[in-house]
Amino acid sequence: MTIMIYNRIAISLSFLFSFFQTFAQLPQMDVKHYRFEVKLSNESNLLHNRAAITVDVPEGMDTIRLDLANQMIIKKIEMEKRPVAFVHREDVVYIVVPRGMALARTVEIDIQYRGVPRDGLVISENKYGDRTFFTDHWPNRASQWLPVVDHPSEKATCEFIVEAPEEYSVISNGDLISVQAMVTGYKRTHWKIQQPIPPKVMAMGVAPFETQALDSASTAWLYRQTAEAGYTGFGDAPSVLAYLEGQIGAYPFDKADHVESTTRFGGMENASCIFYNEKEVRLGHGINALVAHELAHQWFGNSASEAVWEDVWLSEGFATYFQFMYIKDTYGLDSLKKVSLKSENKIQRYEDKYPGRTIIQTNYSTLNSLLNALSYDKAAWMLRALKHWIGEQQFAQLIQTYYARYSYSNARTEDFISVAEEVSGEDLGGFFYQWLRIPGGVDVRYNWKYRRGKLELNLEQKTKHVYHLKIDVPVVMSNNTIEVRQIELTERSQSFVLDHANVESNVVLDPLNIWYGSFTKE
Repeated sequence: MTIMIYNRIAISLSFLFSFFQTFAQLPQMDVKHYRFEVKLSNESNLLHNRAAITVDVPEGMDTIRLDLANQMIIKKIEMEKRPVAFVHREDVVYIVVPRGMALARTVEIDIQYRGVPRDGLVISENKYGDRTFFTDHWPNRASQWLPVVDHPSEKATCEFIVEAPEEYSVISNGDLISVQAMVTGYKRTHWKIQQPIPPKVMAMGVAPFETQALDSASTAWLYRQTAEAGYTGFGDAPSVLAYLEGQIGAYPFDKADHVESTTRFGGMENASCIFYNEKEVRLGHGINALVAHELAHQWFGNSASEAVWEDVWLSEGFATYFQFMYIKDTYGLDSLKKVSLKSENKIQRYEDKYPGRTIIQTNYSTLNSLLNALSYDKAAWMLRALKHWIGEQQFAQLIQTYYARYSYSNARTEDFISVAEEVSGEDLGGFFYQWLRIPGGVDVRYNWKYRRGKLELNLEQKTKHVYHLKIDVPVVMSNNTIEVRQIELTERSQSFVLDHANVESNVVLDPLNIWYGSFTKE
């Protein structure tokens, strides 16, 4: 524990320890802006950083809380250019608001600190042996090297001012403000984003990049050894962005850059500067589906963000859904069927390993465990089913309405359900409950027979939970045309009679595989 006291401010340890117990009851502050000044070198991984944080402090708040790992050593903290007392304990910084400032107001906190990050900023060599520096913040690892409120609900604008050796280029969120050469052989690069984003997608990448503009809004940032292959691989990125704008609405940020990186995830949706693992960027390797996923995150996850971690499906499920839809609309239904089969197998393997888990998981042990086949694939499957349930036009209206309402803000699952019910005019509580809160999928057994030009269907649900489903049934008519009928299954056992059926036709339920689970002919 580090305790620093300035200007004769005396704070007893008993007060500080009692504060830790009562902090949860204090009024909530609001971070408006972060300004990070970062100094990098080739000689050492030791950082000498400075952070200026603009905070709205409500009346009655006498202590400000920030997340910062203890291996980052704070030299001093000033508030409105006045030294203040603080406690740095268990990866949290508690900053004492002087008595004369304990009023509702906006203040700037200046923090000078140093240290070698153990996470959050990856200082390593890329696959070609070049030294690189990349942020790797998801889920709450920004605070491993930056003082932030490390939660998706606390969004703010930010800027990175990076001093690095002149052979490096620097990419970050938002707009490039300036690049200044320094007499020391370093250069100073300044990026700033005007839209509020959560710390998980605040980003900085420093490497010997080569760049190429893809269009007026997008640039590829690539290692020089893979530049040619990478430019080819990202060539379709502008058309992917245009597709998503047509589905959702105007792109929420000022640029959409694509950056080769040496980080842990295949793709990381950092706001306006997406990082792609170096293994994904290679000659002849199509990455349009990955690009679609990460670009969809710019709307869902970066702009409209989940308010709590357990609602991460509002980010990953949406991105996976739009990835699937891009594949269908660009490469055809057969390509979607192949992807859907892989997705279904992935979900089933996960559910075999964790049979009681659901899309919304409240008893998680780690935040990383929330990234799984349920929050990605099963949630995307549920969105496909929702479109089938309420209809394509209403679903498109739902997506656009939900995004417009929660852009640059945060939402809970309940908020999305509320918008869905508002747009559709239906009570959808049962629909969402059976997919978000019930483990597994449907298991329907069925048989049929023809009698006097009628198709008689008998269905039985074998699962413990009785699902409510609208099931497509393609029927060959007496004139040999195919008509898709729809039956609504609401009970454990149910029978249906469909007129004008051809007695020689086969019966396949749910031919487009809308519902996750199985329909088995007995």
